[in-house]
Amino acid sequence: MGRALCLICLLLVLGGQFVWAAVPTADPIARIEAIKEQMQKLRFCFNDSCFFRSLKLTIESPTQATIAAAIDRPAGVMVNDTAEYHFSLIDDKWHLTSGEEYTDVADYSYKGSNYEIYSVHSSRVVSGNLDSLSPLSGLKSGYLAIYNKVLQRGEERSP
Repeated sequence: MGRALCLICLLLVLGGQFVWAAVPTADPIARIEAIKEQMQKLRFCFNDSCFFRSLKLTIESPTQATIAAAIDRPAGVMVNDTAEYHFSLIDDKWHLTSGEEYTDVADYSYKGSNYEIYSVHSSRVVSGNLDSLSPLSGLKSGYLAIYNKVLQRGEERSP
């Protein structure tokens, strides 16, 4: 009888640990706020003078969020470069699902790992996949920096 009681107690303790392990380590809103804070520190131009400012987090629902920002970068003229990034909470991890960046030299559009860039200089569209980019590709964008540096291939890093 004593062994059975010990076994039941052990199962309750271990079972409780599995339930506790399934509970997220932090509130999803706090975690998307942390992603926004990491974005504030990013530098993503060739000369590291591109950065985000005036970041604004909008929670559309418990599983959807958008971070909008102004982009500071070297430019010959005064411009209002902007960016907007969309996140979805999937399996208790934030995923970067899409985004847009608008500058005076190009418009960038992203859907998951796919991108399209319309260059004002060449009047053509370049498209591809972020996961297949070579480190020497020369593509520098805020989305790419978020996708690889803040997140892990577009998915929130595990704690």
